[in-house]
Amino acid sequence: IRSSRRGSVVVFRNISERKTVEQLQWAVSHDEVTGLYNRRSFTQHLERRLEPLREEGGSGALLHIDVDRFNDIVDASGHASGDRVLADIATALGAQLRDNDALARLEADRFALVLMGIQLPNVYTLADGFRNVLGGLRVPIDGAQRELSASIGVVILSRNTPSAEYALEHARAACE
Repeated sequence: IRSSRRGSVVVFRNISERKTVEQLQWAVSHDEVTGLYNRRSFTQHLERRLEPLREEGGSGALLHIDVDRFNDIVDASGHASGDRVLADIATALGAQLRDNDALARLEADRFALVLMGIQLPNVYTLADGFRNVLGGLRVPIDGAQRELSASIGVVILSRNTPSAEYALEHARAACE
């Protein structure tokens, strides 16, 4: 008489705690409206990008993007509409990124973009390209669909860039 065993072993694991931790980590490092890096996370990312420049040389660019008349959009159409516009901006800019680029929403209607491995003579052409991408978006203002516009400040990143905060502050100042 041959005996054989048949059966299954089922193991259940509660991963809800792990998912909650992952969700919290994401929420701490990302903007909830756009899904982009937040300022804190982007500053850390930028600092990591500056390290190889300091050690090996090279260059990159930091773009500070300030959406023009954003308060008019919110005043005319409400905060929910403003959030949709911010999400549309994030999508439009994100579609232009290469693998080693990074985009963040710093605050309100201000975004930052770090571009590494670019040819410096092309940096202003690239900045104009991002401005044109935003100009292609239509947003509700005063009951009509209007073109979006933005101001862009550019800072060249090099081995002499002392810190991410320094670069961010100078890119913001260049935007004004």
